[in-house]
Amino acid sequence: MLNPFPLLLSLLVLNSSNKSKAINQKFDEAFNKHDAAAVGELYTSNAVQTTPGGSFSGREAIEGYITDFFQRHNPSDRVTKMSYVYAFGGDLCALGGWTVTIDGSRKFGGYLVIVYTFVGGTWKIRSSVSEDFIS
Repeated sequence: MLNPFPLLLSLLVLNSSNKSKAINQKFDEAFNKHDAAAVGELYTSNAVQTTPGGSFSGREAIEGYITDFFQRHNPSDRVTKMSYVYAFGGDLCALGGWTVTIDGSRKFGGYLVIVYTFVGGTWKIRSSVSEDFIS
């Protein structure tokens, strides 16, 4: 008898990957427009974002951090790419990285772990952890 589990798991991961690509594309578009409110809308109201610069709890705090980042570094060309997406329970966990240009010419980026959850008919970021590196 054929075991359908590997096929079902592959389909689930493919579908999950497409969901994370869509929200990351929205994130990058809003980020590149310097629209902190639109970036903030991609997070749940009680989301947590952890960066080397600190930990931020709640959508308002995350928007404040993003706004400050926009003002200090004038970022452009943000690109998020997730390498692995896993489904667990009703959530998705994605592992990958991001790159951005800051201060006009400095290439900057890092590693990223995001947990997405389905809220109000859409996928939102529940938790985000990043580690920075400068290329």
